[in-house]
Amino acid sequence: MATEHLNKSTESMVKNLDTQLDQLMFNVSSNTFEGSSRTTVVFSALLTQNVLSDGTNYISFDHVVTNIGHGYNKTGGFFTTPIDGFFMFTSVFLVDDGYVNVKLIKNGNEVARGYAAKDVREGAGFVSVILNLKAGDQVGIKMIPGWITGFMRGDYYSSFSGTRVGH
Repeated sequence: MATEHLNKSTESMVKNLDTQLDQLMFNVSSNTFEGSSRTTVVFSALLTQNVLSDGTNYISFDHVVTNIGHGYNKTGGFFTTPIDGFFMFTSVFLVDDGYVNVKLIKNGNEVARGYAAKDVREGAGFVSVILNLKAGDQVGIKMIPGWITGFMRGDYYSSFSGTRVGH
């Protein structure tokens, strides 16, 4: 019992430190990028566990493959742009049972949708969009409440990526 409490406490502390590190790295990269028009900003993250969400939180693609510019927050599941520019975002996802509808959110507002349904085998869906962003804008993926009967497949089958494509 005491060991279980200690493990949960340690896990909570690690998540908190990870969030603080992401914010610190974002602050450092924001200061580094000021005045630059040709800076690389790119991230790519994968989902390791199956997700069934009520749509209130961003989906946390928790295995970060690339995070140049330190804009992606794997704990919160969203990207905060460190500099102004045009950004392309793509999410590809697999549904293992039923169907899943997702929305790409910019600063709390829906921008685009994606859909996947299982027929005989898993079904794949995607959403992709190019956005003109200002430093500090946030982008993430959420499931659409009421339009979910399945779960988004983890095991590195589902991803969320973004890159700065222009200024």
